[in-house]
Amino acid sequence: MSPFNLASKAFCLFLFVCTTLRVSAQSDVLFTIDGKPTTVEEFKYVYEKNNGKAADIYNKESVSNYLDLYIGFKLKVMEAERLGLDTTEKFRQEYSGYRAQISQPYLNDREVNNRLIDEAYQRMGSEIRASHILIGVNPDASPADTIAAWKKINSIYDSAMRGGDFAALAMHNSTDPSVKANSGDLGYFTAFQMIYPFEEAAYNLKKAGDISKPFRTRFGYHIVKLTDRRPYRGEVKVRHIMIVATERNTPEEKAAAKTKADSIYARLMGGADFATMAKQYSQHLSSAEQGGEMAPFNSFANYPEQLKEAAFNLMNDGDISVPFQTTYGWHILQRQSLKPLADKQAMTDQIRNRISRDSRSEKSREEAVKKFKQKYNFAEKKKGLVKFTRTAVDTSLLNGNWKGDTWSNSKAWLFKLGQSTYTWADFSKWLEKRQSAGQYKNLTMAVNDYYQHWVDEVVLLYADKKLETDNADFARLSKEYREGLLLFEVLENQIWSKVTADSAGLERYYQNHLDSYMIGERKVATILTTSSPAVYNDIKKMAIAGSSAFDIYTKLNAKNPLAVAYKEGEMLVEGNPVLSKIAPGNGMKDLGFDGSSYTVVLVTNTIPRGPRPLQDIRGSVISDYQSSMEKEWLKGLRGSHKVEINQSALDALIKKI
Repeated sequence: MSPFNLASKAFCLFLFVCTTLRVSAQSDVLFTIDGKPTTVEEFKYVYEKNNGKAADIYNKESVSNYLDLYIGFKLKVMEAERLGLDTTEKFRQEYSGYRAQISQPYLNDREVNNRLIDEAYQRMGSEIRASHILIGVNPDASPADTIAAWKKINSIYDSAMRGGDFAALAMHNSTDPSVKANSGDLGYFTAFQMIYPFEEAAYNLKKAGDISKPFRTRFGYHIVKLTDRRPYRGEVKVRHIMIVATERNTPEEKAAAKTKADSIYARLMGGADFATMAKQYSQHLSSAEQGGEMAPFNSFANYPEQLKEAAFNLMNDGDISVPFQTTYGWHILQRQSLKPLADKQAMTDQIRNRISRDSRSEKSREEAVKKFKQKYNFAEKKKGLVKFTRTAVDTSLLNGNWKGDTWSNSKAWLFKLGQSTYTWADFSKWLEKRQSAGQYKNLTMAVNDYYQHWVDEVVLLYADKKLETDNADFARLSKEYREGLLLFEVLENQIWSKVTADSAGLERYYQNHLDSYMIGERKVATILTTSSPAVYNDIKKMAIAGSSAFDIYTKLNAKNPLAVAYKEGEMLVEGNPVLSKIAPGNGMKDLGFDGSSYTVVLVTNTIPRGPRPLQDIRGSVISDYQSSMEKEWLKGLRGSHKVEINQSALDALIKKI
């Protein structure tokens, strides 16, 4: 697979699978390929999704260009089907996986989902800090154990409500393993960071000091105390300079690190560019090369608290923190931007995806199951479940090795759904496969839970199979995913893999298009800068005496770590503010004083303008060669198929201006 296959695949799916838009019913044929029709409705659907916000939507040029693209797309999909790529096991598995993903929103209740989205967005607007106490008890614990846990949590709750110290109560009673380190204090969190029942209890508390009534989760019984609530602080982006100083360093090394941090800070306060200083001096390797730039983060990022507090305490873009210390060393930050919580519309898809992976999605799923039962005339005869529990199962079910032989042929029905009937034999076969050891301790609860899981699963599978016929939106979306995947498969089969394997063809293409891969003159050089006239003179003396750039940098920075800034490598002359000023040739180039600093350049090699070597740009050349091959291939497809456009239908689409 070529280096660009994944990007190309993403493009295929982006181009033909986007957010669903409803379009008016329109059955007119827009074009045919070998007599196979594509309707105006189908074309409008994909055209509006990809051009819905364009200023030129439905003008003649826009429609004509997109129609040409879409006909090309359909030709490629037809070729994929001709080659049988839609029948391969690889394709079937991948399409099945995609379909399972896109079907999920249609197998949940949209009204409940919308309420959950509204609730989650509102909660994401604040950060709460809370402490909790847990009395652990398993979901299927015996009645005696459950009652004992319930009594204990209520006793603790009573003590807390009478003014007992919550942290002390947590330390003495909570079974949460983290209590030894945090005395029950969970720090700040927001929506989706705790299990949903816990989040519910915490966010329902109104003011600091409020304590929830006992509630149960799968871990046991909890009480929660709200200690603070603040607005969401946003996502901050900073530049960062770090000078390492850890417990492993000697006292002298720690003192030197602080001195260096203070020196850098003084330079910054004097107007030095933060990004330049970060590149030269920061020992935080992952950000130094980017001028100290860190990825945006929020209050919940896995960074030291001192760093997060320093970042959020910077009030304006461009503000610089004083040096501060963490266990990693000394840090200086410069704020670049602060991004508040986006509006709900922009975050809806993200929130919906998070809900689908969160326990709160069970609410939506439960409501959807109820509606599907009603839609498909669910009828149940559950009386035999008690008998089944008493006569058909034993403790082997709890151990995960139960055999349902005695019930495997039972034709007695348990429930009916649509035109299908489900029997005890069906349940027994399902149960044999789905049982697991240690999941339950109580046999009656196990059977009831397993049965309910089976019913819900059957109902949803039944509804899933009906989606293409019962839901026009899903039918369109499913078709688009299928065709998008076929497009990828045929491009991989006919273009990408062939180009990757064709080394001789790639070389020919490269040689025939050398003008497209030219690069200007480059210098292999070291740029040394200093603000000190004395250091500047020392640089020149050492360079004339034959010292290497690294030796000059090391020696002159021994006493003052900020004496000389150093940059080396192969650099393009054009556009480089230093190299574009120096005289031709190699050797020492003295640029003198530019008003702020002195610069000396040591040039070891000059590479004239010419084509980039193929090995350096192989990926780009492969991509260009693939595009060229694809154009020729599509030209052949157009020549071997009969395409007819319904001009009157096309004219009706174009906006009259």
